[in-house]
Amino acid sequence: MTREVTAAVNGKTKSVLRRVVCAAAAAAAVYAALRYALPCAAPFLLALATARLMEPAVCLLCSRARFTRPFASALCTLTFLLSAAGVTALGASFVYRQALEIIDDLPGIIGRSSEMLSGLTAKARGLTSSLSGGAAGYADGAAGHLTELLMQVPAKLSVRVMDALSAAARAAPKIFLFTVTYIVGTAFISRSYGEIIDFFRAQLPESLRHRAERISSVLSEGVTKWLQAELVMGLVTFTLLLGGFWLTGVDHVFFAAAFTALLDALPLLGTGTVLLPWALALAATGSVGRGAAMAVLWAATALTRSLLEPKLVGKSAGVNPAASLLALYLGFRLWGVGGMVLLPLGLVLLKRLSDGGLVRVWRDPSP
Repeated sequence: MTREVTAAVNGKTKSVLRRVVCAAAAAAAVYAALRYALPCAAPFLLALATARLMEPAVCLLCSRARFTRPFASALCTLTFLLSAAGVTALGASFVYRQALEIIDDLPGIIGRSSEMLSGLTAKARGLTSSLSGGAAGYADGAAGHLTELLMQVPAKLSVRVMDALSAAARAAPKIFLFTVTYIVGTAFISRSYGEIIDFFRAQLPESLRHRAERISSVLSEGVTKWLQAELVMGLVTFTLLLGGFWLTGVDHVFFAAAFTALLDALPLLGTGTVLLPWALALAATGSVGRGAAMAVLWAATALTRSLLEPKLVGKSAGVNPAASLLALYLGFRLWGVGGMVLLPLGLVLLKRLSDGGLVRVWRDPSP
């Protein structure tokens, strides 16, 4: 009996160790793929995705207009790239004009910020004056230190902007090579899209082809729905912010609304990151009405997102909030701000694959 128990324990131990080793190997493979393989393959993967997006139009031109495949692919590629370049140029022109307006108004912005900080400091000193001597001195010193830090924000921000511009200038050759590779790759892949897909299918065993097609379909559907949901929620949030900022007399309303909507798209940030401190600062400096308006605007955007998000993304595909937080933290630690978006999205897609029975990374608890 003792030998049987020992054998059973050893068997369970070996099974657990085997799973741990497999999970560690899978995690290492995913990390190596994202860290080393993905940057090298990125322009080709993006070109493949673009070719897949253009494929219905190419097939339509070949069947209805009787165009040859190379000509239809070249025409669709040229149309897509010109459209993307036009949208990018319009966006860059808008951002450039907004940046010039903000630079011209920068002295006024700094002056108004200084007045607000002075008002907040005066309020804080008034509150701390009623405290005992030691506590009042400590609070007064903390308020002064906070004011000093806030006054240094414009200088630090300008340094960050200059560092970003210099980094972009150093990366210009890599960006140029990436862009050229992407454009040429899109044209070549679209021209032979069917042959390329058939080649990759042929590399898979017959037993895995159907499973791979199902996985591809689930992932494609998941990413498409996620992008559509984020686009709709971003546009709705931007519209609400634009109207609210315009009604409250905010300067540079387009830039302010776009920046706040961008923060709202990032996990765990939301419009409250900007609107709530802004509302408190306005109320503390005497602009109680504008502060209340900012708080109402935050409540409106938060309520709208809470109503739209479950319908658009299905409550994040049923991912546990703690797991989402873990993915968010790991993504930020490993890949920065981009990881805060990509790793939670990867978790959502993995959950969809698990719910569909296509992969088994974890065991679901029995009901």
